[in-house]
Amino acid sequence: MAIEQGIIDFFEAYGQLGLALLSFTESFIEPVPADVLFIPMVYSELGNTGTIIWLWLIITTTSILGGLVGYWIGANWGLSIIRKFGAEKYVKVLESFADKYGDWGIFIAAFTPIPFKVCTWIAGMGDMELKPFVTYSFAGRGLRYGIEAILVVMYGAKAVNSFEWFLDNEIYFAVIMIIGIALAFVGLKRWNAYTNQFAQEE
Repeated sequence: MAIEQGIIDFFEAYGQLGLALLSFTESFIEPVPADVLFIPMVYSELGNTGTIIWLWLIITTTSILGGLVGYWIGANWGLSIIRKFGAEKYVKVLESFADKYGDWGIFIAAFTPIPFKVCTWIAGMGDMELKPFVTYSFAGRGLRYGIEAILVVMYGAKAVNSFEWFLDNEIYFAVIMIIGIALAFVGLKRWNAYTNQFAQEE
């Protein structure tokens, strides 16, 4: 879309500062994911491990800081802003995560392509404690961006092209990620039950 491309062009002109501002604002208001700047920046810095780590710190930290603004917005305006941005479709998904996985639902939402701003609004609406909100948000966002950076370092242009396709088709990426995380969670739960049963039999 022309509006989204205009947003990207604006922030891209400011380099690392633009990345920080895009990541910050994405977490509570604007629609463009910061990945669209982060991934090409990582690719352009291949071989400069220190700079790549710095970019990861920038995008992760500013995302969480923006998330705190989103939390405050959710606590004060809640459903009205969700309706205004047409984000009702994500509410049931996030509520399902919260019911099934508790605070880990924030981690799952932060890791997947579900708009992080919706996650922060709902956390504020539900009066979630700030410490687990920040902890699980940092874990989810940090892991997401870390995996992106690692894959770009390992596979170069192929990874960049794949991420561009996923960002253009986020719904498919979201479904794959959610299914994968759910399967991993169920598998871990069953493994823990098996090991506990085995320990009791001994």
